[in-house]
Amino acid sequence: MATFSISNLKPLSIETKQENDNLRPFFTQSLDLLCIAGFDGYFKHLNPIWTTRLGWTVEELVSRPFLDFVHPDDREATLAEIDRLIKGEKSICFKNRYRHQNGSYCWLRWSGWFAQESQRYYAIAQDVTRQNRLEREIIEIADREKERLSLELHDGLCQSLAGIAALSSTLSRQLAAHADTTEFVAAAEINQLLNETIRQARDLTHGLSPIGLNIVGLQRMLETLSLNAQQWINITCTLTCDDSFPRLDHEAEGHLFRIAQEAVNNAVKHGQADRVEISLCVKGKEGKLSILDNGLGMSENSGDSNGIGLHIMSYRARLIGGRLSVRQHRRSGMAVICAFALTETLEPGDQAKRTVLIVDDHPVLRRGLTALIDFESDLIVCGEAATYPAALEAIQAHQPHLVIVDLELGNRDGLDLVKDIKIRHPLIPLLVLTMHDESMYAERSLRAGAAGYVTKQQLDDTLLIAIRCVLTGKIYMSDQFQGKLAIKYLERQNLTPNSPLVNFTNRELQVFRLIGEGRATRQIAEYLSLSIKTIESHREHIKSKLNLDSASQLAHRATQWVDNGGMGCPSAFLF
Repeated sequence: MATFSISNLKPLSIETKQENDNLRPFFTQSLDLLCIAGFDGYFKHLNPIWTTRLGWTVEELVSRPFLDFVHPDDREATLAEIDRLIKGEKSICFKNRYRHQNGSYCWLRWSGWFAQESQRYYAIAQDVTRQNRLEREIIEIADREKERLSLELHDGLCQSLAGIAALSSTLSRQLAAHADTTEFVAAAEINQLLNETIRQARDLTHGLSPIGLNIVGLQRMLETLSLNAQQWINITCTLTCDDSFPRLDHEAEGHLFRIAQEAVNNAVKHGQADRVEISLCVKGKEGKLSILDNGLGMSENSGDSNGIGLHIMSYRARLIGGRLSVRQHRRSGMAVICAFALTETLEPGDQAKRTVLIVDDHPVLRRGLTALIDFESDLIVCGEAATYPAALEAIQAHQPHLVIVDLELGNRDGLDLVKDIKIRHPLIPLLVLTMHDESMYAERSLRAGAAGYVTKQQLDDTLLIAIRCVLTGKIYMSDQFQGKLAIKYLERQNLTPNSPLVNFTNRELQVFRLIGEGRATRQIAEYLSLSIKTIESHREHIKSKLNLDSASQLAHRATQWVDNGGMGCPSAFLF
């Protein structure tokens, strides 16, 4: 095993050896990863914590070039950091990934320097894998909370304002019919103000949650940000984009948009800028997002330059492997610049295939869907999953443009998965593909967060039409279901007004279907991973809603509904 010494290039005096012996406990007992590396690219000395953190023995670590342990994607950045050290600069908070003995990677944060006289690198590293994960979770929680607030504003405040605007418009027309000019003008002005308020509220919801980002891309969303800044904040905001700039993955585009959004807000709020310039360009193998303003800059009057906003922007840049610099711009104002590696290799004008993830527990069906989708020139299946947990892992790994979800996933409910995905990945659209008739499940699926509903009897051009419709940011419904939905809202009725099944909760409908398939209470409890008492409670609620007295009547009704294919309601349900 390599042993610690301050230098092995010249004989040590007795005093120096004594000093080394005194320092040895600090080296061996440190919880940080301490190392000395040579100019030849090999570790020379390592403290024991390296074995604890990475699983390799010290002998294994010093026997190979240290770059062999660095993640392939981080080697170029690591070499660049070494060049900085050789030039006399110090490395502070540089991050890269080191391979663990079990094949996984750990994030290390480095501080180091290069000693010219001994031709040695001296460095201290900390394992920040868990910290990175927690920071990422905090960012994701914040983004999900913004999504929740956006939905509440859109579905609550915006809808109420729209209703009030409709009433105001009606009042204006009534006053005009009675030739009451004064009151008509006042009512028309109120209606105009209401419509303007609705537009502002909708823009606010879009700012909280850029729903169309995965459809229209980063450039279009930056255009929207620029236009909104000019319209609502009343500043001059310009955008310049290279035509050759490619589409990036969802996560990278999302973080870059948030960086631009935060930088514009800071420029106006703290810098009191009245002009902001946003640019997105390609520099060699890197992309660069720049936000320049003519505000106060980092002065005493411009707010806290080290505030949480700047820290979050820096962290978002690191999440996508980029680096953020914030500096004074010219004589006044700030320059926020994020440089990042371009992971896409598309030539200008090329059209990337849209990726689809299939979640279904039938392997033959998954194979058929894959063949159907991969045959299309603009679509490709990027992954498959057969279970609820596997679906969440696959989405995190592949970040698809679209997820196709079946409602039957073993002992888990597909509607629960739809809700979970929308919470975790609000920008990824979902298309439900199932055996169940749309009269019972389509509206439930849409309410859960799906953007479309297709039955497995439509595995032809209908499915492909639905996929492309959802990928453009629209909602896909069959013509028949659209008609029923229109009738519901026009007449304020349920889709199947004579069926009490519409009053079932998702879980009650699931239990009802399993009863119809002939499963006993214990079997249903095991299938759904619920207690027998809970299933019995659901059975009682179902009987109450159907006005049934006995378990045999419940079994008969449920069996009749299942035999009918779960479509609408059998004649026995008509009262």
